[in-house]
Amino acid sequence: MEREYGISGAIKMASNENPLGPSSKAIIAIKKCLNHIYRYPDANAQLLKFHLAQKLGISEDSILIANGSNEVIELTLKLFLRCKQEVIIPEPTFSLYAKFTQALDGIPVRVPLKSDFCINLEAIRDNITSQTRIIFINNPNNPTGTIIKKRELEKFLKLLPENIIVVLDEAYGEFVEDPEFPQGKDYLLNPPPWVITLRTFSKVYGLAGLRIGYGLASPEIISYLNRVRQPFNVNILAQAAAVAALADQEHFEKTLQVVSEGRRYLSEQFNQLGIKYIPSHSNFIMFYLGKNCLQIYEGLLERGVIVRPLTSFGFPEYLRVSIGTFDENKRFIQSLKEALFSLK
Repeated sequence: MEREYGISGAIKMASNENPLGPSSKAIIAIKKCLNHIYRYPDANAQLLKFHLAQKLGISEDSILIANGSNEVIELTLKLFLRCKQEVIIPEPTFSLYAKFTQALDGIPVRVPLKSDFCINLEAIRDNITSQTRIIFINNPNNPTGTIIKKRELEKFLKLLPENIIVVLDEAYGEFVEDPEFPQGKDYLLNPPPWVITLRTFSKVYGLAGLRIGYGLASPEIISYLNRVRQPFNVNILAQAAAVAALADQEHFEKTLQVVSEGRRYLSEQFNQLGIKYIPSHSNFIMFYLGKNCLQIYEGLLERGVIVRPLTSFGFPEYLRVSIGTFDENKRFIQSLKEALFSLK
């Protein structure tokens, strides 16, 4: 991109990554492991599971360590979905739910969001048939940043048929400040319905390049998932970095602070500019630019600011910006003002 536009020092605010990068403790842990990369990793990631169980207050038997939470999505579909069975997916949301479903000859049933861009649980329930096997719920949802609250979710779960698997994807869950946000780990041991919760080290922990995440479910479900996953699925560096990142509470809290302050700053700036946006509970904001959206996107690129166009999500008039550092947020706003002014 820098070569194409003849610029340097571009900033990436497109992929919802940690603006602070990884914990310094995670970097040190990786360096300490470098002399051991000729060894296979712990196939069960026991040390990481131990520390996660301690942090979350659950049993190690309820944790599956995976090559990113994407692997848990794929394993869940491989394990529970049969040919031509249906998977209900809110639309728009994370694209891999539908891609993996189609790759395994399942039928994605897409349910539009409500007018306020929240997931429509009532419409999801209305679309359940005898062929429905799995329901995906991204909470907070990507790309909207909206959430389902605890009371809504619990009411929804109580009314589901017993044979349905509900996948709660909480990739951005750590960023939510609303006290009514439900924690998927609280629904592991009281099936049906069967709930599988996804979490990742890619976002708040800043380890996206190492591909490590985890699934939480009842010990029975986890034992089934372990039967179909590949051995040595998570490399030794990723495991060591994740253990160290979990222990770095200071970095964790600093990340949440930077994201919270950045989200508030960008929201205030959008208000001042008269730009409509969806109030976000995550580390990104989706905002509306209308028919000039593509031109403004190009204008941001020309100024070295990379954000995410949302045409592939079905929102060609919207962009999504990841929360950056204070300086990155200011540069984004200044570049946005310049791009808007250039249209006049």
